[in-house]
Amino acid sequence: MIASVIQSIMSRLQKSYKRFVIKATALPLREPKDSFTVHVNIRKDTGRYSDETPFESGKIFGTENEALEAGIRLGTQQIDSGFQPKNIATSEDLVGLQD
Repeated sequence: MIASVIQSIMSRLQKSYKRFVIKATALPLREPKDSFTVHVNIRKDTGRYSDETPFESGKIFGTENEALEAGIRLGTQQIDSGFQPKNIATSEDLVGLQD
């Protein structure tokens, strides 16, 4: 289930889901008072590299927990809708492409 919650200026919630790791970070907003937004990173480790893709919810939540839960839902929805990280060229991939 939920891997960890870290309390500080911002809270984080991390969950493994279908060979991905979803990390939601709740960020406090100045306005409206006592509100939060959430940023989500989806990471996939292919063995050759680890790719992390950020998403922003753009929504306002009344509590940190609401923001974190919404972030995990956003991550799972992205994965369920067919999300795939973009391949990153590695130095091994570039061998043979040089003049």
